[in-house]
Amino acid sequence: MNAMEEPIPIEKLVDGKTLASILGVAYSTVTRMAGANLIPSVLIGSRCGSRRYNLSKVLAILEENSRGRVVTAKAHRRGKRRTPQAEPEVRL
Repeated sequence: MNAMEEPIPIEKLVDGKTLASILGVAYSTVTRMAGANLIPSVLIGSRCGSRRYNLSKVLAILEENSRGRVVTAKAHRRGKRRTPQAEPEVRL
């Protein structure tokens, strides 16, 4: 390696169970989000491979998506995002 070349940073990939634990959601939620392309994943292996997730990218995407809008898997497939509804006003 030349002195001018910088090493390529390698980020650690985590499995679905670890990601689910970090996010505080069920493993099925992680796989559903990956299947709907809401979070990025890498398939390791050609046949019955396992998915791995780049934790920093997943957290960045979830942070970006949580700013004022909620993205659901169903809405994502339709290309829509839903805006959270305000709580109805209760008068006594």
